[in-house]
Amino acid sequence: MTHLLDEILSQGKMMDACFNFLIKNQKASLDNIRNYIELHHITKLIFTGMGSSFFCTCIPFYMLRQAGFDVERIEAGEFLLYGFPQSNKEIFKNVAIVLVSQSGESGEIVELIKSIQSSKLKTYTIGITNDPSSFLATHTDAQLFLNVGIEESVTSKSYTCSLLVLYVLARSLIINFFESVNEIKIIKSLITNIKNFLSDNKNLDGLFDTIDKEFGNGYHFIQILARGTSISTASQGALNFKEIVKINSEAMTVSSFRHGGIESLNERTRMILMTSNPNENDLNIRFIEKLISKWTFGTLLYVTNQELSSEYKLLLNTPKLIFYHHNIENPFLAPIMEIIILQLMCYKTALKRGISPGVFNYSSKITNGL
Repeated sequence: MTHLLDEILSQGKMMDACFNFLIKNQKASLDNIRNYIELHHITKLIFTGMGSSFFCTCIPFYMLRQAGFDVERIEAGEFLLYGFPQSNKEIFKNVAIVLVSQSGESGEIVELIKSIQSSKLKTYTIGITNDPSSFLATHTDAQLFLNVGIEESVTSKSYTCSLLVLYVLARSLIINFFESVNEIKIIKSLITNIKNFLSDNKNLDGLFDTIDKEFGNGYHFIQILARGTSISTASQGALNFKEIVKINSEAMTVSSFRHGGIESLNERTRMILMTSNPNENDLNIRFIEKLISKWTFGTLLYVTNQELSSEYKLLLNTPKLIFYHHNIENPFLAPIMEIIILQLMCYKTALKRGISPGVFNYSSKITNGL
């Protein structure tokens, strides 16, 4: 077993540890964050990070936006160069910035914190990291910790636990999360599902057989499409294919792909499409119907928590369409299961290609330079 597979399979256990740590050790921190935002009339939240730590901010962005909050996402490197207003800097007085970095030491995050502090506007900062001794943890006003231990390979458990912590943070700003028995029950049910999935060899063998026999591994590019919260999975999945399988990959919204991307389709095209919200299902099914009836493609893996209605059941007879169903219903938590499926897919594909899964050639866990 490689470090990567070991860390992938540990994610149910790590999410359990992460959530228990939130309940026992960070309830006061979450209460303080919510109270500060209310008492100081914070009118806007900005989420920032790099790579995986930026992709996971898609979840609280959609949650809080739908709940009526003014929310923005901007990559830390771009925030550092272009995020601060050149005039009327007083507008940042009523802004809270949530900085996410699993290491807490990414070069862009460190420099961004220094810029925030040098602005002398006393902007409220919230750090989310796995390392309590990191620069991020020691230079922000409030902190939330992942508590997942050392991660030796490509990001896996720290990413899924970041999704979980950001979900709890967003829900805590919307309602009193820890006072809701149902909210805690939802998370515990999710963790049980993840544990069961990762401990069942039939599940893993079934997924690996699907990859081997139906999706294949002889491709050199993969297009990953999504809508809504699954965009986080598409982005992280594309990164995983680059880091683990060492091939080019691209994440894109389904809507954007229809504006030009479809012109790149051919018989060798490998695609993954994800949906986690019932509001998206019909749109995605219509997209699949176009692929089958009017466009050209190689193989499409459709990862979803939605059941196909009777009128669409015939699509399952299409040899080039692979339907992979999971049972996490909440669209804001489904990306945790989605990315685990893609992590396992990357691991298996790398093995088939003779690549050591999770070993970096040129990059590293922490990117110190800008």
